[in-house]
Amino acid sequence: MRARRSALSVADRAMSWSLYLLIFLLGISVGTNEAVIHALGRLGFQALLLSLSGIAGSILVAHFVSVRFFEVARRVE
Repeated sequence: MRARRSALSVADRAMSWSLYLLIFLLGISVGTNEAVIHALGRLGFQALLLSLSGIAGSILVAHFVSVRFFEVARRVE
């Protein structure tokens, strides 16, 4: 059983480092793309708007779930 945990630990680390490498290489690829660099101002605003919208949506859904499911559980107790 210990050997299996050790193998899983090694696989977990290898997978994490592989992801780091892929993200780094993707960043280099995007950073060297002239079309992306020239459109960075427009893309930056769209990315900011998309990020803020995603955060706001997550907060709204989390609030709804909290009120809908967890408040009911508190009343039952």
